[in-house]
Amino acid sequence: MFHSSKLSEYTSCRSQQCHLHQARAPLNEIWISEKWKPYAKYIIFHELREIYYRAKGFERDDAHEKAIEDQLALWKDDRLFLKMVRHMQETDRKTAEKKRMLKSLK
Repeated sequence: MFHSSKLSEYTSCRSQQCHLHQARAPLNEIWISEKWKPYAKYIIFHELREIYYRAKGFERDDAHEKAIEDQLALWKDDRLFLKMVRHMQETDRKTAEKKRMLKSLK
């Protein structure tokens, strides 16, 4: 089941594993925040490919990398996909910066 969510920062969430936040998606659901809604097709594909590779016995990080490879094989020339990649990289950079700042305040 696909859900669009108001949670602002995380990209996607499935099977009780969410990125950047501690939100919990019920088993067999993929949640995508409103921020990432224009890229839903790419995110859902990625999450489903991760599930596929996990079912084949791949570890989580390896399944994630294989899913990225599959996305690139399909959409390496797709402008919206490439825009999503840049958007995600920028979000990751900002998140890492926030974490460093918070860590330095401790």
